[in-house]
Amino acid sequence: MDARKIDIYGPCDRAIQTMNREAVREFGRMKGAKWDELNVIREVREAYDRMAKKARRHYFEVATEAYILGALLAGVSNAQAHRKADDAIFTDWLDGILDDPDPVTGYRFTTETKRKAERLAEAILAAGAATAGGTGLGRNTAIEKAMRDWSRMVGQYAINMTDYAMVQAYQDAGADTVMWITKEDERVCEECGPLHGKVFRIDEAPAKLHWGCRCRLIPVPEEPKKA
Repeated sequence: MDARKIDIYGPCDRAIQTMNREAVREFGRMKGAKWDELNVIREVREAYDRMAKKARRHYFEVATEAYILGALLAGVSNAQAHRKADDAIFTDWLDGILDDPDPVTGYRFTTETKRKAERLAEAILAAGAATAGGTGLGRNTAIEKAMRDWSRMVGQYAINMTDYAMVQAYQDAGADTVMWITKEDERVCEECGPLHGKVFRIDEAPAKLHWGCRCRLIPVPEEPKKA
């Protein structure tokens, strides 16, 4: 199995597409909703809560698939990789990622979800369309921007789940060193390019540097000991 050629972000991308479709439906309902002013905050919060719960389910699936692949790349058998994934990817592991500050986004997923809901509710109220139950231009503009912001956030965290689960699998398999691999195309940024092919101790590998980064770490096989 050539780790350099495997698309580790396949499950991640499928989850992102699904979450975007779900977001289109939720934000579309907001555009057509006939709320009175008292209901706006509650309805928007509930919409974000629904999207966040669905995102968690997708993240769990993404992390599980990434962990299994990571274990296979580290030399673990297929059956053992699945067993290890059942033990490693659980609710507290997921919460640890969503509740802690992320080095790329600069915020916590859980608190930012609430903040985004509050911002959108305020924007809808400020647009003056909520009380009339209409879909004025200001309201629709605010909702469309909120949808783009949500899509960007859930996409980044899907990438995060892939990366963290892969590294967790490497560590559980006993891998000590990893190599930084870029996409090796024209879109590789100036920060990531020089890291391509560099080897790090697994606990000293640099964190992702920017939004949407698809660089990855692959395990480096141990050199056989000399007799």
